[in-house]
Amino acid sequence: MKGHFEDLTGTVGPYYTVLRRYGTYRAPNGKSSAVLWLCRCGCGTEFATRAADVKRGRIKSCGCLREITREEKEMKLRDFAGKSHGGS
Repeated sequence: MKGHFEDLTGTVGPYYTVLRRYGTYRAPNGKSSAVLWLCRCGCGTEFATRAADVKRGRIKSCGCLREITREEKEMKLRDFAGKSHGGS
């Protein structure tokens, strides 16, 4: 349905949380659009991403996890998951 969208507020990803709807992206040709959501990464950075990327699990962070080793990444993801799901 045009104009209706799933509210993703509060959705927790691997290393981010969705804060609120950010707006709508429209392609330069005007033929396609996507709902954007404002997210806060575990590192503190806020970034916007498409709803489809949140729903399909295509993003893990703002991009900060690309720069660290696999071991550091796994540790950060475990720590964030524990905090975001009520763990210590």
